[in-house]
Amino acid sequence: MRESAVNLAAAHDLRERLERSGRYTVVMTRKADVFVPLQTRVQIARRAEADLFISLHADSGPNAQTRGASVY
Repeated sequence: MRESAVNLAAAHDLRERLERSGRYTVVMTRKADVFVPLQTRVQIARRAEADLFISLHADSGPNAQTRGASVY
């Protein structure tokens, strides 16, 4: 499975969990496996008057034993 498909599936799962809590309204910047430029994503967030912008990414490398997460 491609990194973009994994991230999109994770984003859909996160959206469902956040909305199910009843505390959040989630606006997705993409619904399919297509590239959306950063400037466009920022515009979408601004139009929605978002209080938080979450961008999911997946890292990969040659060593399958590597585990962990990156936060920026």
